[in-house]
Amino acid sequence: MNANAPRQTQRDRCSWNRCRGRRTAIDRCPAVLACAGYLLVLGIRFVPAIPCGTAFGQDPIQEITWPDAFRRDATLRDIHFTDRQNGWAVGDRGVIWHTIDGGRNWLLQDAVCRHTLHCVHFSDPQHGWIVGALAEQGTGHQRGVVLTTQDGGNSWQRAPTDFIGGLHAVRGWRPRVATVVGGSSSMFPRGVMSTSNEGKSWRGNAGLTSVGWSSADFLGEDHVLLAGYANQIGIVHGNRILAATTPPMDPRRIRDLCFIDGQVSIAAGDGGLLWVSLDGGATWQDNGPAIPTGIAERFDFTCVGHYQNHVWIGMNPGTTMLYSSDRGSTWNVRRTLTSLPVEAITFIDEQQGWAVGPLGTIMATTDGGTSWAVQSQFGSRASVLIVTSRVEDIPWGLLAQYSAVDGHHTRLLVTNASHSNDESGTLQDRLEAAVASTSSSGCDICRGPYSIATLTTRICLAIRQYQPTVIVTCSPSDTDRESQQTFEATLKAVETAGDANEHRDQLMLVGVSPCEVAAVFSQVSGGDPTTSVTVYDNSLSLPIGYSVGELARIGQRCLTLGPEVAPGTTWMVRRVDAAAADWNGRSIFASLGTAIDPAARRTMPEAERQQLTQLRAQAQSRRLLDSLLKQAASGQRDMSTMLSRLDELATGLTAYQRGEVYYLLSRQFQAQGAHDLAAQMLAKLLEDEQHPLNPAAARDVLRSTSSVELKLRTQTPLSTGNDESKVTIGELERTQAALFAEPRMRLARAALFRTNGQWQDADKVYRSLLANDYQPQWHRWASYELSRRNPLRAEQLQMPILRLPHTPRPSLDGRLDDETWQSAVTLDVANHASTQPAPDTSIRCGHDDEFIYISVQCTTAEGCRYDAATEPRQRDTNLASEDRVELYFDTNRDMLSAWRFAVDWRGWGNESCFDDATWNPRWYIAAVRDDESWTCEVAIPLSELTRVNVTDDAWVFGLRRIIPDRGSQSWPAELDLSTEPSYSGILLFE
Repeated sequence: MNANAPRQTQRDRCSWNRCRGRRTAIDRCPAVLACAGYLLVLGIRFVPAIPCGTAFGQDPIQEITWPDAFRRDATLRDIHFTDRQNGWAVGDRGVIWHTIDGGRNWLLQDAVCRHTLHCVHFSDPQHGWIVGALAEQGTGHQRGVVLTTQDGGNSWQRAPTDFIGGLHAVRGWRPRVATVVGGSSSMFPRGVMSTSNEGKSWRGNAGLTSVGWSSADFLGEDHVLLAGYANQIGIVHGNRILAATTPPMDPRRIRDLCFIDGQVSIAAGDGGLLWVSLDGGATWQDNGPAIPTGIAERFDFTCVGHYQNHVWIGMNPGTTMLYSSDRGSTWNVRRTLTSLPVEAITFIDEQQGWAVGPLGTIMATTDGGTSWAVQSQFGSRASVLIVTSRVEDIPWGLLAQYSAVDGHHTRLLVTNASHSNDESGTLQDRLEAAVASTSSSGCDICRGPYSIATLTTRICLAIRQYQPTVIVTCSPSDTDRESQQTFEATLKAVETAGDANEHRDQLMLVGVSPCEVAAVFSQVSGGDPTTSVTVYDNSLSLPIGYSVGELARIGQRCLTLGPEVAPGTTWMVRRVDAAAADWNGRSIFASLGTAIDPAARRTMPEAERQQLTQLRAQAQSRRLLDSLLKQAASGQRDMSTMLSRLDELATGLTAYQRGEVYYLLSRQFQAQGAHDLAAQMLAKLLEDEQHPLNPAAARDVLRSTSSVELKLRTQTPLSTGNDESKVTIGELERTQAALFAEPRMRLARAALFRTNGQWQDADKVYRSLLANDYQPQWHRWASYELSRRNPLRAEQLQMPILRLPHTPRPSLDGRLDDETWQSAVTLDVANHASTQPAPDTSIRCGHDDEFIYISVQCTTAEGCRYDAATEPRQRDTNLASEDRVELYFDTNRDMLSAWRFAVDWRGWGNESCFDDATWNPRWYIAAVRDDESWTCEVAIPLSELTRVNVTDDAWVFGLRRIIPDRGSQSWPAELDLSTEPSYSGILLFE
């Protein structure tokens, strides 16, 4: 043991300003300077509006070609009529329906894209617009989709949207001129864009910056009402976006809003949210008391339609609509013909209107909504309802198997999404896109957490709403309180859903019917094959030509929450209801004695002979590649022979499947510390410039190139990013310009410039970030970096800074009675825990010439398990279910890679670098626990983290105490909002 080590046993281990009548001068518009500066960094000539076309990149290849059977029952998101006869409905999987006879007949148009389409509008009978969102795989971003027509919707063309976020609303004003509304992006941080040349270039508005807008209504070209993800409401006046005043502390999500006239506006949302504005949208008040008794407590309000003074509100469940004939002053209840959610409503006069929803549902009314008739529908119920407690635990393979392979209408219910990382506020949108990519019929999420009684009522309503034959729920677990509650609530809900005497308000007020569930299954990690059903990732959907594993990974990557589905994953379910003993285990529908209702599944198309031949060739290639992937996963480093045959083995696959193999191999090699092999796989993937995984691959390339931590980990010199034998960063900037416009990527690029001594190039990036009015945290980082050599007043930075004092060396015994902790700095930890009262957490930090010292003193959290360890402490333990503290240190402030350490209440720890869990630094831990608290001392050698003099350096630093199922505490305060370093602070050594 090192004599100088602490005395403890060693642990080895663009926005663009739009003005009327003239172009704004560049030197008067900081946002223009921001975009211009970044384009100049890329070597691209500055132009007066941002062209979002092929000059900056190409549209990715389509992951899946959906057969018509899978398109017909896709969820419809919007509907629009130009007159009584001509209308269009759009939705998931790129679906466009068209009618020329008022909806008596609907024609499914040829696919132009495969992504979610949110809104359709025609400025005149010939010129129309459709907007939507492409969910990028592996990045968490959504990119805008814009389709245009000049021939009355007979054909549609795709407009370029490389720099635009996912879109939710559009209004065409005249030929070639339109306004679109959607998510925030680096070039368009306010999410409101306009075009005057049919989408060839776009201009943004000035004013309020938002994380994004989920809905909008248009009173005029310069008067737009906006609803944001965080219940923010904005108003476009002229070319500026202003913030409205809304009711405080309302956690419910706004789903839709509309102008009734120039003064009265209405907003509706989850949990019966109903707000009204009487001054053109400037101020809002809760209009809940006007709603009929019992409605707000039992329905989510999903959409708003209006004609003059008449207003209709669609709901989930869709059994009921609200109707007002006096601009929302009073409301009446109207019944519909479906329990499925109503996604959009449109009326062309006070009598004739249409509504759309899941399973291709289109309903029409000719009497103002008093009665409705179904014009088109490809199912009315779900065959399978999957209930899971968290978004991170969604069984993607089960969704893909039951819907894409077996053809069942499958619905997902997530009972508690409150702890999911939702920095951008787009969780619902990303989840809907992810579920649609598995061909499932839709999803519902609850924000929770709820008591078992409340949860039982909510699940019972879902059962009665979707009328499933089979339910699959999460596995009961003694160590996972939320999963256990969801499991228990599901079983109780099944018992009550079929009893007309239980939850009678659901039957009488909501209008749903009792439902007898034929079987209940829970997910299990292992079990007896005679009593369980296993879903394999190589199970193939013949109509699509993709396997369960491939579809599961596409869905999970759209969401980017939870661990990625690995090749070879299986999903096992076990029957848990009373009839389990008589079940033969062949499938979840075996021995039910009940025929599957045709309304609960799609008619699966038969594969053609030529397609079967191609699928057999792909299957052969896939088996060989699966062998290769298993060898890579086993940690075999001598892969040169197999990798030399990689292209030959992949010849039978589609372009998407071939690129995915390269990506999977790169991720496996990264996790094993084989970063040279990972770089080879990423380079092969990036050869196909249109592959959907290219943004994720480009991010990994920049991350590995800029990471000082990785270079120290692998003992290799830092790359300049211009190695001719590898993919160069400059080349990626040209082919992935939209990705490299993101602030996090720009900061990583600047860090690489700094490391290589290219100070002017780095400062150019920082100045461009300051000029662009993106979210404030990016301004703080740019200001700080510029202040490192051009000092600013400290109070101007508004940056959380931790100054680490030089302290004496402690004796690590978990007692905290050393002089070290008397002179150490104490962190002001912010509480985000749902446990009330919040447990106390005290964190103190210091350093000497060799170590960073951190002490943790925590009171135990109510409801958490603190069972005594029955085995010796081990390296790289999974601490996900333990009360723990996590640290990370980003030593060169590149925002993409960091050293990560975690230690729990027992003193057990793990560490990683760049997703590489094989990194095993030497650090030291001592822990003590009693009935009311636990204490831990940690010493981390500086030599494991850096080779430079730390007193001249500044690191990015963040710390969290994570209390499973109950939230967290953090320094800085904002760190709980995201696991990304952008909300971290600066660590300075004194």
